This record gives sequence, structure tokens and C-alpha cells, in this order.
Amino acid sequence: MGEEGEEDNGCSQGLDDEMQNTVSNPRRKIFSGFTFLVSREVPNLPAYLVIKNCGGSVVFLNEIFEKINEESFEKIFSEITHLVVDRPTLASVKLGLNLSFLTNEATTEFFKRFEVVQPQWIFDSFNEGMCLPTAEYGVGQVLPPHLSPFIKDEEQDYIPQRREFLDRLANERKEIGEDVTAEVRKMLTGEADEETYLKEIEMEKNKIPFSCAPKICDADKEADKADRLKRQAERDRQISIMPKKHVKLLQRIEHRGIVKKKIAERLTKKREDLAQEGGESAMEN
Repeated sequence: MGEEGEEDNGCSQGLDDEMQNTVSNPRRKIFSGFTFLVSREVPNLPAYLVIKNCGGSVVFLNEIFEKINEESFEKIFSEITHLVVDRPTLASVKLGLNLSFLTNEATTEFFKRFEVVQPQWIFDSFNEGMCLPTAEYGVGQVLPPHLSPFIKDEEQDYIPQRREFLDRLANERKEIGEDVTAEVRKMLTGEADEETYLKEIEMEKNKIPFSCAPKICDADKEADKADRLKRQAERDRQISIMPKKHVKLLQRIEHRGIVKKKIAERLTKKREDLAQEGGESAMEN
């Protein structure tokens, strides 16, 4: 047992050293703010090494299984964000988590609180240096191809479709990340004016030139600024008294909301562009 422990420590230290080599390594924070409950059928050591070195926290089911009951399960699962399981159905996951006391309706609501993923999601996310979409890795899903991190596809004669998809996803995330960073910065500095933004969107829909927009006097601007500062101060006060885990959860929710909004805007624009191109083609014919 001693030799095996020393070998495990060596593996962990080797991964730690590799992750520390580059301060800006994107893998170091991809699971930051996440807490993973790793089920018993999942190889614990590999999952633990990757999650911890990517900024996440780990809870092993073996450690809490006997403590799970109808009175304690809410408290036990309150900080969990991801369930890592290797079972074919949610019903088998329910039994594996010792939650047989939950009704079917309560079970459905319970699993909505987490990202339930198969172990490959952890390792694929690590290899790509970003959190991949979880839909492909859900319980019962046929997993996507697992690409080796040791092969440089650009040097091969053939580039797998999965690699093309992941490269597109990475580029999209990078573009959205830059937009989100700028938008978050505006939100934090009080520069974003939601009412003005909504008015501009409405004017665009009605094809009204911005030159025709009603002018806002300095007094109104000052009043709006004071109101924004007041709301920001109240928000800061509320955040300051929140538990750290709740602050992190709030930040994740807000960030995801902004990302989803950006993705929706991009998809809407693409759809409108395609519709316009189709209309022009029809007119030409």
C-alpha cells in the first residue's frame, strides 16, 4: 500500500508541475467554482487529479453515502454543481446516490439542480482547456469521439470532424469571451445603461435614425447616474454579506446569462443574414 501511495503522489506532483509551468495555462481555472460529486463507479484518482488541478473541488460518494437520508440530503448536496456518474439511466443514478426515498417528481426536480455528466467530460474538457457543452455527455448519451491530446491534427493528412467542431467552439468562445469581458467591465463601472440600450434596440426595429432620438438633458443624465450608483452600492452591500460560495454561484449565473445572450444574438444575426441572402437570391431568379 505504501508503494502505491508513493506512486500516486508522484503522479499528482507530476501533473502539478506541468500545470504550474505556465501561469497563464487556461486549464488551471476551467473548473474554478465547481464542486464535483464523484460516484463510486468512476475511477476516483484520475478524476481527483484533473479536477483539483483545474481549480475545482471534489466530494467522493464513498465518503458521504451512509450520511445521505431524507433529512440530510438537502444540506449534503447544497454545494454540489456537478454529478460525475457512469450509469446508464437516471433511475440507476438515483439508486447509486442512495436517494430511493425521493418520489419520481422530486427526483426530476433534484437532477435539474446539477450538471450530470459521464467521466469523459472531465478529461475532454481538460484536454481542450475549456468546459465543453455537457449535453453530449449526459446520462445515457452516446459519447463523442475522445481525441488524443498527443496528436497534432494539423500535421496529419486527415482532420477528424470532432476536431473541426472543437476548434470552431474554441474560436467562438474566444470571441464571446472578449465581448463578455468588455460588457462585464461596463456593468461593474456603471457605464452600461440598460434603458438606453433597450430604447436603441426599439429604434432599430422601427428604423428610426438615432439623430431623431429625443435628447437627454444633463440633469436627467445626472439623475440616471446617481440612480445607477445607488443601485450599484446596494448590490455591493448585499454581495458583501453573502457567503463566499453564494457569491461564486451568483458570478457564474450572471456570466452564463451574458454568454447565452451573446450566443443568442450571434445566432439571430446569422439567421437574419441567411434569410436576407435567400430573399435576394429569389428576387434575382
